[in-house]
Amino acid sequence: MKTNSILNYNQKNNFEKNNLIVNNINQEKKIYTNKLSQAVESIFINILIKTMRKSLLQSNIFNNDQVHLYTEIYDEQISKTLSTKGIGLSKIIQKQINVFKNS
Repeated sequence: MKTNSILNYNQKNNFEKNNLIVNNINQEKKIYTNKLSQAVESIFINILIKTMRKSLLQSNIFNNDQVHLYTEIYDEQISKTLSTKGIGLSKIIQKQINVFKNS
């Protein structure tokens, strides 16, 4: 009788440990998916801003390498800032990743 109760306790303890491991893995997947979708959104916003900036007419005064470098850095920072708040693309990407994982 005593060995059965010890076995039941060990099985229950192992089951609880396995559940904790699975929960931690699921939380890590959610965090990774969130970071991945935000990174993709940031890249998309950056491409969008670059394309918008190229469509503007450039005057000869501001058409040099220093200005181009500054605007690239500025555009990258804007895209990172916008992606933290999000434009909704991140949620769509997360849904698509979840659909892909479940299929």
